[in-house]
Amino acid sequence: MVSAWSSDVPARSQYYVTGNLTRSIYRDDCRFKDPTTDVRGLKRYILAVQNLFADPKDSKVTLYSVTPIEDNKILAKWSLQGSLKLPWKPYIEPYDGTTTYWIDNEGLIEFHDETWLVRVDS
Repeated sequence: MVSAWSSDVPARSQYYVTGNLTRSIYRDDCRFKDPTTDVRGLKRYILAVQNLFADPKDSKVTLYSVTPIEDNKILAKWSLQGSLKLPWKPYIEPYDGTTTYWIDNEGLIEFHDETWLVRVDS
């Protein structure tokens, strides 16, 4: 199941800045965690991402690799950059990160855990 699922990640990698992800591969109560937020629920996460980034033309994700690392885990390595939806539209310079996707017994993502290779308090 993990190797079959991992083929969807490259096609949908821009969801980090658009919120446009393949809903059918996530549990409705999926947990999304990164260094600054911890959100439970697919709808809440999508809304948060859609309200975070400005014009998708100014924001993008570059996917470096997608690797099954255990029977129930996939590791994606990526770079992200973009403009935030704030009045002054601050631009986030490119930074690298990883996402570990935890897959449940039904083949759905139950936990999306991000790490960033940048300080969040700078």
